[in-house]
Amino acid sequence: MIASNNDGVWNQKGAALALYLKPYFYQTYWFYALGVLLIAMLGWQLYRLRVRNMEAQFAAVLGERTRIAREIHDNLAQEMAEFRCSWRSLRAPCRPARKRLQRI
Repeated sequence: MIASNNDGVWNQKGAALALYLKPYFYQTYWFYALGVLLIAMLGWQLYRLRVRNMEAQFAAVLGERTRIAREIHDNLAQEMAEFRCSWRSLRAPCRPARKRLQRI
């Protein structure tokens, strides 16, 4: 800094004053690192939530398929048992029905 006095004489040497302004908390490296960490954690939680939902959907579909497969198996076993009973109860004079059942 250079200044003059009341007589208009200027100081040729000048004076220096060093100032340091601390950054605001949101301008620091630790704040940036914390922000990146929070975003990464949020992303990880969203990923885990999505995987959990997909696993639940898969389990529901698998359960329904298992139930349907059991139902089909039980119905098929029941129909086969009825077929055996019908087959045994047919007598020789009932040839057309016996032929149809034999084809089945």
